[in-house]
Amino acid sequence: MLRSMLKAAWILITASVLLVTLLHFDGKVGSDIGVFLVWSMLMLTFPIGIACALLFSAGAYFLNQAFGIIVGATYLTLTFTWAVFFAAGYWQWFWITPKLYARFVK
Repeated sequence: MLRSMLKAAWILITASVLLVTLLHFDGKVGSDIGVFLVWSMLMLTFPIGIACALLFSAGAYFLNQAFGIIVGATYLTLTFTWAVFFAAGYWQWFWITPKLYARFVK
């Protein structure tokens, strides 16, 4: 029961992060709402969120250096970023962690 409540709370909080991000996105170049999204999801998906952030940074750097593409904030990129963090965090907290717990504690 506790596990289900924690899972529901985590999903609700992460969905709230996405909702706040999309509602406050102003569509302007240099919008800081992406910073809110990434830091919020980093906290909710720690430690695997660090790998996600590094992956996004490396991808953006590669696109800029190889093709001159600057990835800006759009509704699509913000939602994609959230989805990657969400999937990684869900996998970490609700698939890997219970398996490791069962293996080493029980």
